[in-house]
Amino acid sequence: MTFSIVGFCEETGMSGVAITTSSIAVGSRCPWVRAKVGAVTTQNVTDPSIGNEVLDQMERGLSPSKAIDKVLEIRDNIEYRQVAAVDSNGKTASFTGKNILGKNSVSTGKSCIAAGNLLLKESLTQEMVSNFENNKTIHLAERLILDFSKCIAISSKLSKCPETNITLSLFVLISCKKFSPSTSIYLFVVSFLKFFKKIYSARIFP
Repeated sequence: MTFSIVGFCEETGMSGVAITTSSIAVGSRCPWVRAKVGAVTTQNVTDPSIGNEVLDQMERGLSPSKAIDKVLEIRDNIEYRQVAAVDSNGKTASFTGKNILGKNSVSTGKSCIAAGNLLLKESLTQEMVSNFENNKTIHLAERLILDFSKCIAISSKLSKCPETNITLSLFVLISCKKFSPSTSIYLFVVSFLKFFKKIYSARIFP
């Protein structure tokens, strides 16, 4: 099970990624952000270099859609990749290959896009997008992970398959256009504390 959301905050200029998966160390290979450029997630059978190269192309002025196309057109095995991106104008794009694992889906909203694979419910990504869109007044870090505990809990209760009912790693990465370290880091830590309290109470980690 892997699901993620990338989003842009029109109020602050921040962009970010939240992702969780049933394998370890997701933050070392899947989420990518860059100030004043945007955010990317690359997942499924991951090629970590995709994220940074998509950001390079967006920084050169390409739209997320054209940036993803340009990066993937010269790569092998793209049918195993799932990529989603948002730029600093809130434009989004994605790619899902034909050989993505299990049930998969991508949902697009205003200034955000969610993607997942090995899902129990294909509607999960739409739930994440709706939750992001309906909580514009809170910090971007909290908007990105607000629905994660609910989604993980649902998956855990409904599935007996290890690949779809456990979360071994979660990562949130935020890039700020106007950065105030003390405020942003504080809110970021609060977001994690609230989130892990929720998933602990849901007994995702026994």
